[in-house]
Amino acid sequence: MHGRYVSLAVMVAILSFQALPSFGAAGGIPQESKISIMADRLEFDHQAERIRGEGKIQVDFADLSFTCGEIDFSIPSRILWARKGVQLFPGRGWQLESDSLRLDVTSNLFRVQNSRILVEPSYYFTAETIEQVSPREIIATHAVYTACDPNDPVWKISFSQGKVDIGRSAMLRNITFQIKDTPVLYFPYFWFPINQEKAPGFLIPDFGRSSELGSFVQNYFYLPLCDWTDLGFPIDYFEKRGVGAGLEYRYCLTRSDFGRLRAYGIYDRQKGQGRAEAALQVQQRVASHTRAVAEVNALSDDDYYRDFRQEIGQRYSQSLESRAFAETSTDPWQVEISADQATYLYEGPNIYYRRMPQVSFSTKLRSYAHFPLFMQWESSWADLEISDSQSKSLMKTQRVDLSPKIFTPIQRRLYTLTPWLGCRKTLYFQTDGQKEARNIFGGGLSLTGPRFCRSFPGRLDHTLYPQLDLVYETLDWDRSQQTGADREAAVFGLDQLDRLGENRQLSLSLINWVWEKEPTAEEKKEKGEPANRSRSSSRQGQPWLSLILRQKYGFRKSCSAKDQQVWISQGRVDRSEGVEAGFKDFELEASSYPFSPDRSGGRMSHFDLTYNYDVEAGQNRLLDLRWSFGSLQDFFDLGWRYSQLEKIGDGGRIIQDQSISLLQANTQSALPLWALPPFRWVGKVSISYDLESGSVVENQYSLICRGSCWSARLTHIQRFDGQRWNFTIGLESLGELGF
Repeated sequence: MHGRYVSLAVMVAILSFQALPSFGAAGGIPQESKISIMADRLEFDHQAERIRGEGKIQVDFADLSFTCGEIDFSIPSRILWARKGVQLFPGRGWQLESDSLRLDVTSNLFRVQNSRILVEPSYYFTAETIEQVSPREIIATHAVYTACDPNDPVWKISFSQGKVDIGRSAMLRNITFQIKDTPVLYFPYFWFPINQEKAPGFLIPDFGRSSELGSFVQNYFYLPLCDWTDLGFPIDYFEKRGVGAGLEYRYCLTRSDFGRLRAYGIYDRQKGQGRAEAALQVQQRVASHTRAVAEVNALSDDDYYRDFRQEIGQRYSQSLESRAFAETSTDPWQVEISADQATYLYEGPNIYYRRMPQVSFSTKLRSYAHFPLFMQWESSWADLEISDSQSKSLMKTQRVDLSPKIFTPIQRRLYTLTPWLGCRKTLYFQTDGQKEARNIFGGGLSLTGPRFCRSFPGRLDHTLYPQLDLVYETLDWDRSQQTGADREAAVFGLDQLDRLGENRQLSLSLINWVWEKEPTAEEKKEKGEPANRSRSSSRQGQPWLSLILRQKYGFRKSCSAKDQQVWISQGRVDRSEGVEAGFKDFELEASSYPFSPDRSGGRMSHFDLTYNYDVEAGQNRLLDLRWSFGSLQDFFDLGWRYSQLEKIGDGGRIIQDQSISLLQANTQSALPLWALPPFRWVGKVSISYDLESGSVVENQYSLICRGSCWSARLTHIQRFDGQRWNFTIGLESLGELGF
């Protein structure tokens, strides 16, 4: 159970009455402020110099206004007493009702008795007394905070005494969290900073329990060094693993110059070894036109994330990546230098991929007949190493690439034409001394347009334009260093979807867009929406319909794939084996928004279709359907994905073709359980199922009960690696407490 949310509630309670010093804190009401008193009946005692009033009374002075039924103001002592239903309405998002108010205008100190505070929209705070005893200290006694009906709260937080050092810190004693009238949690003492500046101290700890770690407590000590840098010290206890500690350093000079260093270690009693992680993130602007970015991650072992990370994204991460990037640009040239490294964490052979450095240089050479001519040069060095569990090298390949290219974009009002010419020389170096070299020469032409635009009634814009891409590349192999069978069974582990043969490809596309135009200022005013208009793009509004048709024709010649190492990305690899092969692909991408969602609870509908078909092979490369219908309260979402991929086995080798058919469905609906008012019941179902293998990817079933100021959710999660139950209680303004 996480105790941080209870602490946050107490903070809200303290901050709610900290607003009271607006009329009593240091620097508050000056003595020369005029006091306006309007009452049904007023009396002035000349001898005692007192003003008394009864009936309906309204008092205004400085920025404070309140009403009451009885008032007594002593001019010599400058003390004002208000009684009988005192109500303050400062107009700052809170209201106060009290039995009595005592205000010392000279010392700017106040005291309210039996007060009730409403903080918008529906947060209630009551206290027996709230008194400012010094210009910087406020004391509240026997206080209660809740976000429910104050007359019959479902939950509430109470404390016997609270001291607030204005703008600095708050201290509470005897804190009790209650559901109905039953105490659930108790804290004898709690202190926290409430100032706007950074303050040192322990942050709110995390408590939990898991089958892998046992019961655990995670603490964090925060130490600010100055306004732009700080230190953190994580200190954790895991019942089954041991005690872990670390260091975190952060700085932020400007919005574009910041960095973070984190190091953490633990001696794992269960495995009898030390476990550690380190991470470095830096972004720095070196000069006015130069910036550098670096992200470096390191782990002691491949299973660290699986053992010590609760976040699903990191827990099931397949790789550990590090990268560095630097760029400088001064008209008319630009230089980029980057390096990256990836270590794959899944079971099987150890795979390490490094590419450092990669240099990209581009510049504008000159203009011919008002057409700019650009040159681009890229070079990189990379290596791939595969080893077994005993760190014995199975394969190591290095690759060097040199790639110059020139192009010139010709822009006209209706179309854009971009011809280009380029080549690439690649050198391979194998562990056994085998060398390979290839030269790719090519060129291409890209034509976009002409564009046809028109408008329809009902705020719809229509844009239609064709797009043509022509690519021609020829391959020249230099296999002078190869002999015998090596010619037919070359291994190229660094070809990330590179076409290893000749490539002649023609792609024809037809792009069809229908957009819902941005409402005018008058239309927004009628709906009560802000009339401001974004200037980020000339085309504003909701995409009503998007349709892209693409027909691809091509020819390629590939080397033998018998032992070929292929890096899979986006599910596309070459499967031809040393033969010339033509291909025809048909692609369709469609999105439809018949009517957009309405925040007031109106209906919405959305349809997505992505289709890729290999005409030559007669196979579906990708078919992705998704349809959503409903409102923000009740919706239904159904998706089906089918793809023809290459299955990757040990070491990354192609073993066989594999078809993947995935069904996904999400639905949320209010359940008709009228027999249990006044609660509202909601059911959620999320299913992700692999139809081809008959296995569950991830299924979630949730039942939610929502009351006026609380909610409860019961969730069953079923995954390919196990299942679990979650029970979560959500309290208004508190967040959630999960089990």
